Amino acid sequence: MMKANMIRNNLDQTISFIEKHKQRFVKNPDKDFTRQRKLSVSDVLRFVITIEGASLKKEVYRYSNASNVNFTTSAYIQQRNKLLPSAFKTALHKFNELCSDEKTFMGYHVYAADGSYINICEDPADTDSYIKVSNDVRGHNLLELHALYDLSNHTYKDAIVLPVHKSNERVALQSMLKNNKFEEKSIIITDRGYEGYNMFAHLVNTPNVDFVCRVNQKSPIKPIKHLPMCELDEDISFEITTTQTNDDKINNRILLRQSSKKGNSPKTRISKWDFSSPYRFSLRVVRVMIAENEYETLITSLPRNIFSLETIKQLYHMRWGIETSFRTLKYTVGLTHLHSKKEEFICQEIYAKLIMYNFFERISAFAVVKHKKNKKHIYQINYVMAVAICREYYREKKSFSLITEQLQRHIEPIRPGRTGRRRLITKSFVPFVYRVSA
Repeated sequence: MMKANMIRNNLDQTISFIEKHKQRFVKNPDKDFTRQRKLSVSDVLRFVITIEGASLKKEVYRYSNASNVNFTTSAYIQQRNKLLPSAFKTALHKFNELCSDEKTFMGYHVYAADGSYINICEDPADTDSYIKVSNDVRGHNLLELHALYDLSNHTYKDAIVLPVHKSNERVALQSMLKNNKFEEKSIIITDRGYEGYNMFAHLVNTPNVDFVCRVNQKSPIKPIKHLPMCELDEDISFEITTTQTNDDKINNRILLRQSSKKGNSPKTRISKWDFSSPYRFSLRVVRVMIAENEYETLITSLPRNIFSLETIKQLYHMRWGIETSFRTLKYTVGLTHLHSKKEEFICQEIYAKLIMYNFFERISAFAVVKHKKNKKHIYQINYVMAVAICREYYREKKSFSLITEQLQRHIEPIRPGRTGRRRLITKSFVPFVYRVSA
């Protein structure tokens, strides 16, 4: 109970911080939120953080009854339009800072980096996000959420939202590495698509950061191509260069072609490189068998004397946590039911959903499930009910004295080892007129 109250107080302090420094997060500091209105900055933040999937009118009605602040949808939109998306992103970082998640794996904070598409309202005029597969299929607009997810504490550390045609997962991860402090030993785990010489160099040069990166079997990382297709744990060493001198050729350095002032041939592959030349890499390659004649290849900077091959396999298996978190974020917290067409409003809602996700995960972590004897399964808190209970308690300012008891009433069995075919289905934006009635 005390810890649940502490987490709620941390979220209240976060919102108060944004309110106190509101001039940094509004479009017109000399004008916006200077007059007394029914909806303050704090009210707007609390409303967006606790909003569900119903129509906007119903959400306004629900929040007005809970908070005793009577306002219209028009008033809310006008006030919301004054806020920058950075208000919600800063709130996410501030909330994380106040909570200071402490769970680790072998003394390391373990983060997964990945992305997920978010369908938004169809707008062919928005060429940065509009995709049309063929003339026979109706197009749709997509944003991509790039996230850094804490696998031990089940919380989002950081996120970047970009239109699909301006999205680049490596650049997004490099930006998150630059914008976050890793004060304690950390491991970043990535899936295929992140591998690249420049990406590895950014990871290696970030203080207190090691990495595990899954790469394609036919990886563009040249030293891997010569390794045998079997389980192995090998060290590789090579040098990168951006020049073509005789010394580079004698030392068999790998050339990364850069843009030329005279212009490049259309067939020339230009590689981004942000470091000195030549640059030496010393990395570890781990190849593991996942089925008969099927292997996965991982590149890591972790030392062999601490992280054995089996431990590396366990670490990479943990990465699946970010995939399940995206599912919870979209279908339980409600990221599929956005309430705006404007991209800046959508970004506000995305960061607000991340805050609510972290809020319910932190509270649920302290709700201990008592396991009874002679039970077939181990039980856990039901995520759907956990989100509903945490949202209701925070929005309606209920006492948190009974919240853990409420959470413990809604449990479900854990059934490990279940597998099924992954169904990849294109989902369109949920129109505003087709919202849940609850």
